[in-house]
Amino acid sequence: MKRMGMVAAAMVFMCGPVAAQDATSQLMTAAAGKANVLAQISYEYVRDASQPVPSQKYTAQAICIDKEKGLFMTYGIVAGMRSSEINDLRLSSPGDSGATLKAEFLWTDRETNISFLRATEPGDFIAVGFNTKADLKIGAKVVSVGMFEDDPAHSPYVSVGYISSVMQIPGKIVLVASGMLTNDGSPVMNEAGEFIGVTMSQFLRYQVRTNQGVQEMALDSKAMGHFFRPAGEFTHVLDYVKATPNKPRVLSWIGVLNFREVDDSGVIKADVPAVVVGRVVADGPAAAVLKENDLIVAINGQGLEKFSSPVLTRNAFALKLIRMAPGQPVKLTIRRDGKQSDVQVVTAAQPQDDSQTPQFIVTQLGFRVRERAELDKYLMPKEMAQVPGLVVIQVGPNTSADRANLRGGDIITSVNNEPVTKMAEFKSKVTTALTKNPGSAVVVGIQRVDEKKDLLLQPPVGQ
Repeated sequence: MKRMGMVAAAMVFMCGPVAAQDATSQLMTAAAGKANVLAQISYEYVRDASQPVPSQKYTAQAICIDKEKGLFMTYGIVAGMRSSEINDLRLSSPGDSGATLKAEFLWTDRETNISFLRATEPGDFIAVGFNTKADLKIGAKVVSVGMFEDDPAHSPYVSVGYISSVMQIPGKIVLVASGMLTNDGSPVMNEAGEFIGVTMSQFLRYQVRTNQGVQEMALDSKAMGHFFRPAGEFTHVLDYVKATPNKPRVLSWIGVLNFREVDDSGVIKADVPAVVVGRVVADGPAAAVLKENDLIVAINGQGLEKFSSPVLTRNAFALKLIRMAPGQPVKLTIRRDGKQSDVQVVTAAQPQDDSQTPQFIVTQLGFRVRERAELDKYLMPKEMAQVPGLVVIQVGPNTSADRANLRGGDIITSVNNEPVTKMAEFKSKVTTALTKNPGSAVVVGIQRVDEKKDLLLQPPVGQ
């Protein structure tokens, strides 16, 4: 699939006028000369040892964004993966003679899903500088440079295409036609030789009206286009990681668990673009000024953007909020009971969610737990919201945990009648029980909504 990109680019080259061919050839040559901004990453994803495939190896592509600090960006880390699940992370530079370096995973940005890596050895890479002001004109020629993932030589290749559409859904996405871009995570250049974005796969989505309201649907994979994300959509994150690489970026919120789109069925209507306030948490920043079902029609004095679907209006509003710095005041214009007014809220850091908590896999018994997250107190049933303990997030089929009727969402409050609240003590008590008394059942105390019970988890024979 990747090599077809070269064929497509060659066809564009051969069929056009001589001058156009020369310009295209020069552009492709310039792009190929900048291949050292790229690295191929390889790593092992270590999963639950009780699963049929306990680990899996991955390769992907990364872009150097800071040579001095050895920083790279990539879309190639599996969503939700933690540093404890990544083994043997390596960076390889292009070409037969390219070096392979050890690297470490830093964090994944929760807004853009870009992951950041740091080389722990010096390498011969060139850092990319992105132009966020470049003109994304329809018909403009662009070229991307990538690496063949399955090629041991990590050979670079280039592809040419033309901008055919600039969509806002709600962030900007650029569709390229009459050519193929290189693989995901490739830098994209314009005719001036400036880096203006990064390639990405994107399933086109559309809205259909059903008896449940407007629903988002993904097109069949045959309709997948060739896209890149313009630099202006992510360079604010690159600036942050360059300044503070060891500290994951914190998004903001106003204490509203969800925003809903306006429903044109007649239940909640608006004559201007608006979003509907969902559940407002009692101790959140907006608790004193917002109520569920309020309509928000403007932010900081500007009306909400109008899109083809109220779903996109909602998404654009949410994106504006999370991009604000925690502690920033924001003025919201709301409608309630037929009256319009302005209220002010000061954004706060989003509470920790379950993607940021320590996890542990109890392989012998077949389940995975995590520590409680700050967001749990708002999302869990009220009977469990404040219960101390560890949250069960996965139970393997036909395992000891499964046979004992342990379920995802249960809160483990004790091990062998000793209370547990943190991962370190849970891990220590379970490991001790399994090693000191092999073959003996482990008593796990749980709470499931308002029910408390003890479960006997019997290790398999021979473990």
